[in-house]
Amino acid sequence: MSKLKRYIEAVILLLCLFLAGCSPDNPSGKLCRIEFLSAGTEEVLKTLDKQTQEQVFSLLQVDEWEETDKPEGELTPEYKILVYQEKTPALLSFLPFFSSGSDYIQILEFTMYKDSQYVLEHIDTDEIISNSFIPNISVSSYYAVSGEILKDIYGEIS
Repeated sequence: MSKLKRYIEAVILLLCLFLAGCSPDNPSGKLCRIEFLSAGTEEVLKTLDKQTQEQVFSLLQVDEWEETDKPEGELTPEYKILVYQEKTPALLSFLPFFSSGSDYIQILEFTMYKDSQYVLEHIDTDEIISNSFIPNISVSSYYAVSGEILKDIYGEIS
């Protein structure tokens, strides 16, 4: 009986690790992809693949952005920045009829405005929590971003 119990415990541990998305390939977390788009045409201008979460935060420097109220006046969208994150592999995702086709899900969207220091951050959990009992949440926030940070981000787009 003790061999059967050890076997069951080992299987449960492996299932927990597999379902949690632990990956020895990237111990620092899930990889991300950043797409820079023209806001008017939705044309992808540049893509950065296989970015760690630390690289994304370092590039965008979001920890230095200051949340603000919606700015007065008209803002003209210039660029969109879409941040995607690797999906957590599901137990049956290796089977073709259970696969969704994409390895990434969009987690963040930023809109940068022409001749403005403001950036709109939009988070929509619809794709992140699809097929679950958790309700969808959609949140938008405006941030004032320093000229130096904007210069770094625009430099990455070019």
